[in-house]
Amino acid sequence: MTIVNLALNASRQLIPVYKGTVFWSAGFSMDIGAKSAFFSPQVGAGIRWPISSDISTRLDISQGRDFLIALGFDRRLVFDEPRRTAKLAASSGPDLQPTGNAVTVTLSVDPVRYEYYFSDVQFDDLAEHWAKNELLRVAKLGVLDPVVASDGRQIMAPNAPLNLIDAAKMVTLVAYLPQILSGSASTINYSIVDVPGVPYFVDIQVRDKNGKTVRHLKNKERHLTGEYTVVWDGRTESLNVPPPGEYRILMTVTNRNDEVVGESTAVVSVREKRTIQFESSAKSTRFTDILPGYPYTKFVNEWVAFGNTTVMIRNPDQRIGATSPLFQPTQSVSRLSFIIAISNVLKRTNGESYVIADLSPYKDIQDLPLSIKNALGLYISELDYGGDDQRRLRPYEPITRAEAARIVNRLLSWQEKRFGIKITN
Repeated sequence: MTIVNLALNASRQLIPVYKGTVFWSAGFSMDIGAKSAFFSPQVGAGIRWPISSDISTRLDISQGRDFLIALGFDRRLVFDEPRRTAKLAASSGPDLQPTGNAVTVTLSVDPVRYEYYFSDVQFDDLAEHWAKNELLRVAKLGVLDPVVASDGRQIMAPNAPLNLIDAAKMVTLVAYLPQILSGSASTINYSIVDVPGVPYFVDIQVRDKNGKTVRHLKNKERHLTGEYTVVWDGRTESLNVPPPGEYRILMTVTNRNDEVVGESTAVVSVREKRTIQFESSAKSTRFTDILPGYPYTKFVNEWVAFGNTTVMIRNPDQRIGATSPLFQPTQSVSRLSFIIAISNVLKRTNGESYVIADLSPYKDIQDLPLSIKNALGLYISELDYGGDDQRRLRPYEPITRAEAARIVNRLLSWQEKRFGIKITN
C-alpha cells in the first residue's frame, strides 16, 4: 500500500488540438509504503485545456512502475508580485510605456458622436383610431410622413391607401434602422501595459456632467495586459436615450487586492439629430416617370434592390412588345406586395429564402403561387399572421396606412429583440 507518492516531472508543449494543447512529460516517481519504497523513471503524455489564464484542466497518461491515468486541474501561482502604483494617461495623447513597476492605462474615444432624438408628434385625425400608437411611432421615427389636408393641416390619413413611394421609404428605412442607429455608437479603445499574465480588473462607466453614472460598460471585469474595445450605444442602463451634452468615460483599473492601480478618462460630446439620415448604395434603376433630381430616388433604388416588383407598361407610340419601365410612385400598394416587401427585409436579415408555415388560418390564398406562399411562410414565422377579423389576408386589396404601420411596428419590435436595441423611448 502506498502511503506517499512523490513525483518530479518536466513537460513541454507539442501541438495545439482543438482548444487544448498536447504535451509530453518525463521525470521520476517515488512510492513510499509502510515497509518499502520504489523509485522509478516515468514518461507520459497528456492534453491541457485552459479555463482561464490562471486555471486549466488536464488529462495525463504516464508509464512508470505503474500505468497511470489522471484527470485534474492546474492553478498558476504568481509569487513576489511587485506592488504597483497608478499612472494616469492622457486620453488623446500617444501610448505611454511602463516605467519601473507602474501600470500604464490608456483610453481613447471619438470626441463627438451623434444621437437621434425623435420629437413627439400629435395628429388630430387619429383620435380613438385602432392604430393610433403604431401610426404615432412610425411618424415619430420619420418612417411614414404625414400628408397635407385641404385646409393645410398635417394629418396621418390612417384609412387612406399607402402609395408606392411611401411603401418604398418605410421598407428601406426600417430595414436599415438598426444599422443607422448602431452606427452612431461610440467605440472606446483601451489598453493595459504591464507584466504579461498579471490579472487586473477593469471598471468603465459613462457619467453625465453631474457625475452620475448613466451606463456601466465594464464592472470590474478581469483583464490581462493587452488592447481592448467596448462600445457605448448611447443608451442609459434602462436603454433610454439620455439628453445631449458632455459625457465622461471613466476607466478604473484595480489589482487583486482591489487597489486602484490605473485610471484614464475621455470626454464625449453627444449632439442631436432629428431625422434619420440614410445614404443608399443600391444600383440606380431607370424609370421613365422618375425624373432626375427626384428627392426619393434612393428609396426607389432600394425597393428594386430588395427584389420588390416594378411596373412595366407599353406606351401607345411604341412598337408591339416594347415596354417602358414605370415606377408609378403614387399608385396604391396591395396588402400582399407590402407583406412580401417586409418578407424580403427578413430574408436579408435571416439569410433564409422561405420557411414552410401553416397557411390554413388564411381562408383566401389558395390560388397564390407556391413561391408567394413560401415568402408568406417566412413572414408568418417571424411576425405572426396579421389577417383581418375574418381570417382573410385579402392579398390584392390596397393596404391602408394604418395597416402598414401595424406591420412595420411588428418588424420594429422584432428588430429590437434580435439586435438588443431600443429603437424609440
